[in-house]
Amino acid sequence: MNFVPSQQYLPQQQMFPYGYPQQHQPPLNQQFFPSVVAPQTQPPPPPMRYNQQGNSNSTNQYMGGHGNGHPRYHGGRGRGGMHGGYGSQLHRQVHNNFFYNQQHHYSSNNAVPEKTPTVHLIHPETKKIISIKLNRIYSTMADIRPQLQHQQSHSNGTSVSNNTSVVEDNKLEKVSKNEKPKEKGDSSVVNRFNPKMTKLVLCLSFLSPKGCIHGSGCDKVHIAGLEYTWPQVEAREVEKGGKRAYADGFFVHCYDPTLTRYYKVPSGSVFVTKGSGDYVSMFNDHGDNFKMKFKLCARTLERVECEKAEECEDIHCSVADLEAARESSANATHINNAEAMADVPRLPADMTVRVFNQNSFDTWRDYPGGNLLVTEGARAYQKQYEQELNNVPTRKRMQHCAHFRLKDMCRLGESCRFLHVLPTEQEIKERKDAEIAEAAAQEAEKTKGEDAADVKSHKKDFLKME
Repeated sequence: MNFVPSQQYLPQQQMFPYGYPQQHQPPLNQQFFPSVVAPQTQPPPPPMRYNQQGNSNSTNQYMGGHGNGHPRYHGGRGRGGMHGGYGSQLHRQVHNNFFYNQQHHYSSNNAVPEKTPTVHLIHPETKKIISIKLNRIYSTMADIRPQLQHQQSHSNGTSVSNNTSVVEDNKLEKVSKNEKPKEKGDSSVVNRFNPKMTKLVLCLSFLSPKGCIHGSGCDKVHIAGLEYTWPQVEAREVEKGGKRAYADGFFVHCYDPTLTRYYKVPSGSVFVTKGSGDYVSMFNDHGDNFKMKFKLCARTLERVECEKAEECEDIHCSVADLEAARESSANATHINNAEAMADVPRLPADMTVRVFNQNSFDTWRDYPGGNLLVTEGARAYQKQYEQELNNVPTRKRMQHCAHFRLKDMCRLGESCRFLHVLPTEQEIKERKDAEIAEAAAQEAEKTKGEDAADVKSHKKDFLKME
């Protein structure tokens, strides 16, 4: 009788540092006992969406794959962490976020944070609930479907299959071009998952240098890092000066009425309004990363009683406390407008700054330094530029700030780690030409539709006359 030879244990990252080779081998009973006839099996399940590439990054139910492209099922705790699935108990796949490719998360729509589902977890040490976006989670045997199915009812385009843990990417990205942005009132949807009902537990072993020995078979949740999580806010109400206010315990991040300054106001200084209630709801759902902009009420800042009172959609706070917040935590925002930023420091005009597109290191454009506002990223580029004798750095690739370029404002201002580039005259002209061309195309499409409607109407009238 033949036996499987023993081998010295090595972590898979040391054995296969650039990925795990695909093994094509028959089951053990056919390897060592050829006379045994392989039992008939059911056809493999259809390919899944939301999968992660490579054998080390499988979906919750599936691990690895056959030569025909279908995933291979491994049930049971720890089985997903075995390499190949047959006779490889000596080569356990160790999950460790230090070795992970950050692109191998669950896929999701990163462009709109509100469209990316949120998953709530229990921290095993503090026993507190923390939240994280789905695209920051690695796949394990932890079943996240109940939370995703619950979010389906009030998410535009999120679809969760009843049979598998499938979330269809294309539906997440389907947004009508004519769809109007949601109002602040939409954030308080009644039907939402209660984070206190979560049974998912964070795997701390995965975050340690040693990693998680259970690999993809772990029944806990593997995340990209604690820096991507946020705590759930419990907005307890107290009475302050005859008004309802919040107790201490969290912060409200908001802009001034002109969007030129960004504040971090302690909750103890914030009064209860519709706007502050919406902020708490949005923060619990998305953390401090959503498109909605909350502003301080202009009437309150003028020390005038706001006639909307608690129905105001802005943030009401104590003006005296706001002065302290302004000194300790407020920062000036950067706006993509040369006139508004006339007094903001810029890089030397004789510098050449090579700026790559956001989320890309392939497409770039050179700008004069005078077009760049001073940020942390700009300072880092300038330092490298001077070290290379006033030449464009070859190893320092700096990117556009996506918020500044696409949304025309960055709330981080000078502390941003990317580049804030004011457009050149040529870019301004190109943008205007593009807007004119787009408007003309829309007008032509509208005229075409009206002409088609007129033809159809005349045709109906002609048929009636006959």
